[in-house]
Amino acid sequence: MIIIDEAHRGAKSKREAGTDTTIMQRFIKGYEYTENGIRRKMRSMPVVLGISATAERFNTLIGNTANVGLQKYVVSVDEVRSSGLLKDRIVITYPEDPTRNNDIVLLEAAVAEWLKKCRRWYQYTYEQHYSNVDPALVVQVRQGSGDALSDTNLEDVLAKIEEKAQVHFKEGEVVHCFGEGATLELNGLHIPHAKASEIADDHRIKVVFFKEALSTGWDCPRAETMMSFAVRNDPTYIAQLLGRMIRTPLQMRVLRDEFLNDVKLYLPHFDRDNVKK
Repeated sequence: MIIIDEAHRGAKSKREAGTDTTIMQRFIKGYEYTENGIRRKMRSMPVVLGISATAERFNTLIGNTANVGLQKYVVSVDEVRSSGLLKDRIVITYPEDPTRNNDIVLLEAAVAEWLKKCRRWYQYTYEQHYSNVDPALVVQVRQGSGDALSDTNLEDVLAKIEEKAQVHFKEGEVVHCFGEGATLELNGLHIPHAKASEIADDHRIKVVFFKEALSTGWDCPRAETMMSFAVRNDPTYIAQLLGRMIRTPLQMRVLRDEFLNDVKLYLPHFDRDNVKK
Protein backbone atom coordinates (compact mmCIF):
# COMPACT_ATOMS: atom_id res chain seq x y z
CA MET A 1 0.00 0.00 0.00
CA ILE A 2 1.15 3.55 -0.73
CA ILE A 3 -0.31 6.76 0.71
CA ILE A 4 -0.08 9.85 -1.52
CA ASP A 5 -0.74 13.25 0.01
CA GLU A 6 -1.68 16.12 -2.32
CA ALA A 7 -2.60 13.39 -4.80
CA HIS A 8 -3.79 15.85 -7.46
CA ARG A 9 -0.23 17.06 -8.10
CA GLY A 10 1.04 14.01 -9.93
CA ALA A 11 -2.27 13.11 -11.56
CA LYS A 12 -1.70 15.21 -14.67
CA SER A 13 1.40 14.89 -16.79
CA LYS A 14 3.00 18.12 -17.97
CA ARG A 15 3.75 16.56 -21.37
CA GLU A 16 1.14 15.03 -23.64
CA ALA A 17 3.10 12.02 -24.90
CA GLY A 18 1.01 8.94 -24.26
CA THR A 19 3.90 7.00 -22.73
CA ASP A 20 4.91 9.80 -20.35
CA THR A 21 3.80 9.40 -16.76
CA THR A 22 4.67 11.12 -13.53
CA ILE A 23 6.38 9.15 -10.77
CA MET A 24 3.10 9.03 -8.87
CA GLN A 25 1.27 7.58 -11.88
CA ARG A 26 3.80 4.77 -12.12
CA PHE A 27 2.65 3.46 -8.73
CA ILE A 28 -0.92 3.32 -10.07
CA LYS A 29 -0.35 2.12 -13.64
CA GLY A 30 2.89 0.23 -13.29
CA TYR A 31 5.91 1.09 -15.41
CA GLU A 32 8.08 -0.67 -17.96
CA TYR A 33 11.72 0.33 -18.33
CA THR A 34 15.07 -0.94 -19.58
CA GLU A 35 18.00 -1.47 -17.21
CA ASN A 36 21.38 -2.76 -18.47
CA GLY A 37 19.70 -3.86 -21.66
CA ILE A 38 17.10 -5.91 -19.80
CA ARG A 39 13.42 -5.08 -20.10
CA ARG A 40 11.88 -4.77 -16.64
CA LYS A 41 8.48 -3.90 -15.24
CA MET A 42 7.46 -2.22 -12.01
CA ARG A 43 4.11 -3.56 -10.91
CA SER A 44 1.34 -1.23 -9.87
CA MET A 45 0.61 -0.96 -6.16
CA PRO A 46 -2.32 -3.12 -5.01
CA VAL A 47 -3.74 -0.35 -2.81
CA VAL A 48 -3.29 3.41 -3.25
CA LEU A 49 -4.71 5.90 -0.77
CA GLY A 50 -4.86 9.34 -2.41
CA ILE A 51 -5.52 12.36 -0.21
CA SER A 52 -6.40 15.77 -1.62
CA ALA A 53 -8.67 18.73 -0.97
CA THR A 54 -9.08 18.95 -4.77
CA ALA A 55 -9.41 15.35 -5.85
CA GLU A 56 -10.87 15.87 -9.36
CA ARG A 57 -7.61 15.19 -11.22
CA PHE A 58 -6.81 12.13 -9.12
CA ASN A 59 -10.33 10.73 -9.57
CA THR A 60 -10.08 11.29 -13.33
CA LEU A 61 -6.73 9.51 -13.46
CA ILE A 62 -8.11 6.48 -11.60
CA GLY A 63 -11.26 6.46 -13.72
CA ASN A 64 -9.16 6.36 -16.90
CA THR A 65 -6.87 3.57 -15.67
CA ALA A 66 -7.84 0.04 -16.64
CA ASN A 67 -8.49 -2.60 -13.98
CA VAL A 68 -8.37 -0.09 -11.11
CA GLY A 69 -11.38 0.43 -8.86
CA LEU A 70 -12.11 3.70 -7.08
CA GLN A 71 -13.67 4.08 -3.65
CA LYS A 72 -14.29 7.60 -2.39
CA TYR A 73 -14.43 8.83 1.17
CA VAL A 74 -15.44 12.47 1.37
CA VAL A 75 -14.81 14.63 4.43
CA SER A 76 -17.16 17.60 4.22
CA VAL A 77 -16.05 21.17 4.80
CA ASP A 78 -18.61 21.44 7.61
CA GLU A 79 -17.00 18.52 9.43
CA VAL A 80 -13.59 20.19 9.31
CA ARG A 81 -15.02 23.60 10.18
CA SER A 82 -16.82 22.18 13.21
CA SER A 83 -13.43 21.09 14.54
CA GLY A 84 -12.37 24.74 14.60
CA LEU A 85 -9.63 24.34 12.00
CA LEU A 86 -11.25 26.40 9.22
CA LYS A 87 -12.48 29.97 9.00
CA ASP A 88 -16.23 30.56 8.92
CA ARG A 89 -16.18 32.68 5.77
CA ILE A 90 -13.95 33.47 2.81
CA VAL A 91 -14.65 37.00 1.61
CA ILE A 92 -13.47 37.65 -1.96
CA THR A 93 -13.01 41.20 -3.23
CA TYR A 94 -12.89 42.10 -6.92
CA PRO A 95 -12.54 45.54 -8.58
CA GLU A 96 -15.82 47.42 -8.90
CA ASP A 97 -14.97 48.21 -12.53
CA PRO A 98 -13.09 45.24 -14.07
CA THR A 99 -12.32 47.27 -17.21
CA ARG A 100 -9.97 49.55 -15.26
CA ASN A 101 -6.68 48.67 -13.60
CA ASN A 102 -7.52 48.92 -9.91
CA ASP A 103 -4.72 46.74 -8.58
CA ILE A 104 -3.15 49.44 -6.42
CA VAL A 105 -6.55 50.45 -5.03
CA LEU A 106 -7.19 46.84 -4.02
CA LEU A 107 -3.68 46.58 -2.59
CA GLU A 108 -4.43 49.56 -0.36
CA ALA A 109 -7.66 47.89 0.75
CA ALA A 110 -5.77 44.68 1.48
CA VAL A 111 -3.22 46.53 3.61
CA ALA A 112 -6.02 48.28 5.53
CA GLU A 113 -7.67 44.90 6.16
CA TRP A 114 -4.35 43.41 7.31
CA LEU A 115 -3.73 46.28 9.75
CA LYS A 116 -7.22 45.82 11.16
CA LYS A 117 -6.54 42.12 11.62
CA CYS A 118 -3.28 42.94 13.40
CA ARG A 119 -5.08 45.23 15.87
CA ARG A 120 -7.98 42.89 16.53
CA TRP A 121 -5.81 39.80 16.95
CA TYR A 122 -3.53 41.68 19.35
CA GLN A 123 -6.51 42.82 21.42
CA TYR A 124 -8.07 39.35 21.50
CA THR A 125 -4.89 37.43 22.35
CA TYR A 126 -3.93 40.00 25.00
CA GLU A 127 -7.32 39.72 26.70
CA GLN A 128 -7.31 35.92 26.51
CA HIS A 129 -3.65 35.58 27.56
CA TYR A 130 -2.64 33.85 24.32
CA SER A 131 0.52 34.44 22.33
CA ASN A 132 -0.08 37.06 19.66
CA VAL A 133 -0.95 35.70 16.22
CA ASP A 134 1.11 38.33 14.32
CA PRO A 135 -0.93 38.17 11.09
CA ALA A 136 0.97 38.05 7.81
CA LEU A 137 0.09 39.83 4.57
CA VAL A 138 0.64 37.54 1.58
CA VAL A 139 1.17 39.14 -1.84
CA GLN A 140 1.19 37.06 -5.01
CA VAL A 141 3.01 38.75 -7.90
CA ARG A 142 3.16 37.82 -11.54
CA GLN A 143 5.76 35.65 -13.17
CA GLY A 144 8.42 37.58 -15.06
CA SER A 145 8.58 37.66 -18.85
CA GLY A 146 11.98 37.41 -20.47
CA ASP A 147 14.69 38.11 -17.91
CA ALA A 148 12.40 40.06 -15.59
CA LEU A 149 12.02 38.74 -12.05
CA SER A 150 8.34 39.66 -12.09
CA ASP A 151 5.98 41.59 -14.33
CA THR A 152 4.62 43.19 -11.17
CA ASN A 153 6.51 46.30 -10.10
CA LEU A 154 7.81 45.07 -6.74
CA GLU A 155 9.25 48.44 -5.73
CA ASP A 156 5.89 50.16 -6.23
CA VAL A 157 4.07 47.42 -4.32
CA LEU A 158 6.43 47.60 -1.35
CA ALA A 159 6.30 51.42 -1.33
CA LYS A 160 2.49 51.39 -1.36
CA ILE A 161 2.33 48.88 1.50
CA GLU A 162 4.70 51.01 3.61
CA GLU A 163 2.81 54.19 2.72
CA LYS A 164 -0.58 52.74 3.66
CA ALA A 165 0.77 51.10 6.82
CA GLN A 166 2.76 54.24 7.72
CA VAL A 167 5.81 52.15 8.50
CA HIS A 168 9.31 51.49 7.16
CA PHE A 169 9.95 47.77 7.36
CA LYS A 170 13.09 46.43 8.97
CA GLU A 171 15.20 43.68 7.46
CA GLY A 172 13.59 40.31 8.03
CA GLU A 173 10.03 41.69 8.15
CA VAL A 174 9.55 41.29 4.38
CA VAL A 175 10.58 38.06 2.64
CA HIS A 176 10.06 36.34 -0.69
CA CYS A 177 9.50 32.73 -1.75
CA PHE A 178 10.54 33.07 -5.40
CA GLY A 179 12.32 30.22 -7.13
CA GLU A 180 15.20 32.65 -7.49
CA GLY A 181 16.62 32.22 -3.99
CA ALA A 182 18.90 35.25 -3.87
CA THR A 183 18.29 38.17 -1.51
CA LEU A 184 16.51 41.04 -3.28
CA GLU A 185 16.94 44.75 -2.71
CA LEU A 186 13.80 46.86 -3.07
CA ASN A 187 13.82 50.55 -2.24
CA GLY A 188 16.97 50.06 -0.18
CA LEU A 189 15.50 47.18 1.85
CA HIS A 190 17.13 43.75 1.73
CA ILE A 191 14.46 41.10 1.24
CA PRO A 192 15.78 37.59 1.91
CA HIS A 193 14.47 34.35 0.49
CA ALA A 194 12.48 32.31 3.01
CA LYS A 195 11.52 28.66 2.90
CA ALA A 196 7.76 28.35 2.89
CA SER A 197 7.88 25.90 5.81
CA GLU A 198 9.67 28.44 8.03
CA ILE A 199 7.29 31.38 7.63
CA ALA A 200 4.64 30.22 10.10
CA ASP A 201 7.03 30.10 13.05
CA ASP A 202 9.08 33.20 12.21
CA HIS A 203 6.91 35.92 13.71
CA ARG A 204 9.27 38.65 12.55
CA ILE A 205 7.89 38.13 9.05
CA LYS A 206 5.05 40.53 8.26
CA VAL A 207 4.86 40.51 4.45
CA VAL A 208 5.48 37.60 2.07
CA PHE A 209 5.97 37.96 -1.69
CA PHE A 210 5.48 34.82 -3.77
CA LYS A 211 4.71 33.64 -7.29
CA GLU A 212 3.81 29.94 -7.11
CA ALA A 213 5.57 28.39 -4.10
CA LEU A 214 2.66 28.77 -1.68
CA SER A 215 -0.12 27.37 -3.85
CA THR A 216 -0.04 23.76 -2.56
CA GLY A 217 0.78 22.19 0.78
CA TRP A 218 1.85 25.38 2.55
CA ASP A 219 0.57 25.61 6.10
CA CYS A 220 0.71 29.06 7.73
CA PRO A 221 -2.43 29.78 9.76
CA ARG A 222 -1.30 33.32 10.57
CA ALA A 223 -1.56 34.25 6.87
CA GLU A 224 -4.68 36.34 7.30
CA THR A 225 -4.90 38.55 4.19
CA MET A 226 -3.91 37.98 0.56
CA MET A 227 -3.58 40.24 -2.47
CA SER A 228 -2.90 38.65 -5.84
CA PHE A 229 -1.70 40.38 -9.00
CA ALA A 230 -1.68 37.08 -10.91
CA VAL A 231 -4.15 35.88 -13.54
CA ARG A 232 -5.59 32.47 -12.66
CA ASN A 233 -8.37 30.36 -14.23
CA ASP A 234 -7.65 26.72 -13.29
CA PRO A 235 -10.18 25.50 -10.68
CA THR A 236 -7.75 23.12 -8.96
CA TYR A 237 -5.07 25.79 -8.65
CA ILE A 238 -7.57 28.33 -7.33
CA ALA A 239 -8.96 25.90 -4.75
CA GLN A 240 -5.49 24.97 -3.54
CA LEU A 241 -4.41 28.61 -3.22
CA LEU A 242 -7.55 29.60 -1.34
CA GLY A 243 -6.96 26.63 0.91
CA ARG A 244 -3.69 28.18 2.12
CA MET A 245 -5.64 31.08 3.61
CA ILE A 246 -8.53 29.47 5.48
CA ARG A 247 -6.74 27.89 8.46
CA THR A 248 -7.56 29.28 11.90
CA PRO A 249 -4.48 30.66 13.70
CA LEU A 250 -5.46 29.25 17.10
CA GLN A 251 -6.96 26.02 15.73
CA MET A 252 -10.29 27.00 17.18
CA ARG A 253 -13.18 29.31 16.45
CA VAL A 254 -13.07 32.76 18.06
CA LEU A 255 -16.22 33.40 20.09
CA ARG A 256 -15.65 36.99 21.21
CA ASP A 257 -14.89 38.59 17.82
CA GLU A 258 -16.64 37.29 14.68
CA PHE A 259 -14.34 39.39 12.50
CA LEU A 260 -11.48 37.06 13.34
CA ASN A 261 -13.38 34.07 11.94
CA ASP A 262 -13.28 35.53 8.41
CA VAL A 263 -10.47 35.68 5.88
CA LYS A 264 -10.43 38.28 3.11
CA LEU A 265 -8.77 37.79 -0.27
CA TYR A 266 -8.26 40.34 -3.04
CA LEU A 267 -8.24 38.55 -6.39
CA PRO A 268 -8.79 41.04 -9.23
CA HIS A 269 -7.55 38.70 -11.98
CA PHE A 270 -8.96 35.34 -10.84
CA ASP A 271 -11.83 33.78 -12.79
CA ARG A 272 -14.92 34.62 -10.72
CA ASP A 273 -16.95 31.55 -11.66
CA ASN A 274 -14.15 29.16 -10.72
CA VAL A 275 -13.50 31.03 -7.48
CA LYS A 276 -17.18 30.73 -6.62
CA LYS A 277 -17.10 26.97 -7.31
